[in-house]
Amino acid sequence: MQGSVLVVDDLPSFRRLMRALLEQFGLGPVYEAADGSAAIEEALRVRPDLITLDLAMPKMDGLAAAERLATLLPGTPVVIISGFDELALRHRAEEAGVAAFVVKPFEQAELRARLEQVLALAAARQVHPVG
Repeated sequence: MQGSVLVVDDLPSFRRLMRALLEQFGLGPVYEAADGSAAIEEALRVRPDLITLDLAMPKMDGLAAAERLATLLPGTPVVIISGFDELALRHRAEEAGVAAFVVKPFEQAELRARLEQVLALAAARQVHPVG
């Protein structure tokens, strides 16, 4: 797997864990942001290949950030990684253009498989644009 990733979560310990996992998966560079507002600024600055977002964060939650990122960086896949697993949240995430939803706690193999799938789909769309 290859590509840069922006990890957005308000917990520094979770961002460190994600950085280690993503680098182990061969992804990088890995950038970080602590809330949705900072995520938008950082995403516009670094233009990552993939963005992971927590749902519950200060300033701007993950769904609001996902909606904004879909407008500002169309084609950049967003993956929600959250401890909240409700059907209504998954539906709202889908409406916001989120590519995948991973529930915490997760297995490393599950996360890797989802990220590979999302990155492969994004790459295919760039080679064969829809529309």
